[in-house]
Amino acid sequence: VFLPLLVAVPLVAQPLDSLVGLAIEKHPSVAAVQNAIRQADARARSVGAWQAPGVGIQFNMLPPGNPNPFAKGETMLMVEQMIPLFGQNKAMARAMSAEAGVGEAELASVRRALRVRVEQEYYTLWLLQRRVDINRDNRELAGLLYRTAETNYEVGRAAQSDLFSITSEQERLNVEAREITEEIAEAQARLNTLLSRPVETPVSIADSVPSSVLPSFDELAGAILTHPDLQKMEAMAAMNRAEAYAKKSMLSPRLMVRGGVSYLPEGHPLRESALRDGLLRVGRHGGSTSTSMD
Repeated sequence: VFLPLLVAVPLVAQPLDSLVGLAIEKHPSVAAVQNAIRQADARARSVGAWQAPGVGIQFNMLPPGNPNPFAKGETMLMVEQMIPLFGQNKAMARAMSAEAGVGEAELASVRRALRVRVEQEYYTLWLLQRRVDINRDNRELAGLLYRTAETNYEVGRAAQSDLFSITSEQERLNVEAREITEEIAEAQARLNTLLSRPVETPVSIADSVPSSVLPSFDELAGAILTHPDLQKMEAMAAMNRAEAYAKKSMLSPRLMVRGGVSYLPEGHPLRESALRDGLLRVGRHGGSTSTSMD
């Protein structure tokens, strides 16, 4: 008989930066902004190219009794191309590229917001873990006090009310321990949701968190200029200016180049009439009366 050896493997503490990186990598909001940036880049490339040439076919002078283009009337095959002038496509491409700049600023803002939310849940779990340690120590002290009071009560040195008071404190500490356990489960579920993984996935928090020195007021005031939300507003203003210039450039004229080939089974009426008249004149003056032609 082989008995399995059960070994409890402790969880390795997960650094905060790794959890932030995992949230940024897998959160749907980041993927949505990245898709918007790729769409803006694709639109900028598409508007920078010329329009696709147009091809058409046109039928003229077909008699209702015999609408056969190979026997009657005129059949025209046409090809046309619109050519933008005065940098119209380049202006539209710059406007679309500016939209991608807004997406980049939005991506930085989303990443910053995710970092704040992950840090908040991480430090909440760290604080709850410290409360767990304090609660455990208090319950141990309450147990020692109860045994001491029980011994004193047996020898007549303590009143029964002391035992009731300590018992009530033990119950309060037990209720507090259950509440802390529920709060830990809630914070862990919120953190795992940000990390796009099952809510019951265990999370191990480091025993100590690194302390940082608060920057000076001048440094904090200077960092406002690089705030993602401010950068987004500036990018939106640049995009609006680019779009206004692009719309103004679209009012400029464009060049349309069109060419076609016509097919007339019975010949062109005007040209055939002119040719017939010419042949008749040549026949009368030249002594020939033949007016037949193919």
